[in-house]
Amino acid sequence: MRAGQAIDTEVWEAVYREHAARLTRLATALVGADGAHDLVADAVFACIRRPGWHEVEQPGAYLTRALLNAAHASRRSESSRRRRELRVAPPADATTADVAPDPTLHAALDQLSPQQAAIVFHLYWEDLTVPATARLLGLSEGTVRKQLDRAKRRLRKVIPHDAHG
Repeated sequence: MRAGQAIDTEVWEAVYREHAARLTRLATALVGADGAHDLVADAVFACIRRPGWHEVEQPGAYLTRALLNAAHASRRSESSRRRRELRVAPPADATTADVAPDPTLHAALDQLSPQQAAIVFHLYWEDLTVPATARLLGLSEGTVRKQLDRAKRRLRKVIPHDAHG
């Protein structure tokens, strides 16, 4: 697609309809409900604007990778913003801090890389198999297993023992 060339809205809408629900669930796990819809829309829109979009063999994996990259960038940006704000005006007390709907879950997922969080999400929330997760994320099954093992070890350190069930 050349610069300035219009995007076919039918293509955009079809791609969004097909993948938005799954991507939104993943984005919600990665960045929270407040930013999930915008992150998905931005990632899908950016993908279909790329010149080689029509040649992508696995659009689901491609979109998921774009979403992971966007979530990672968003988390880095948010972290930088928080550090700047704390340097300028530290909070008066801990009761004014933003609270996520499930602070334990979000704190735990924040400890994972976006790829690890996506793997955990698809295996445990979406109930996918390792092969299905690998295909969806465009990874090898070995990479999924290795990243899952690393994610579990990291999660054991941050989730309170009584939360393990």
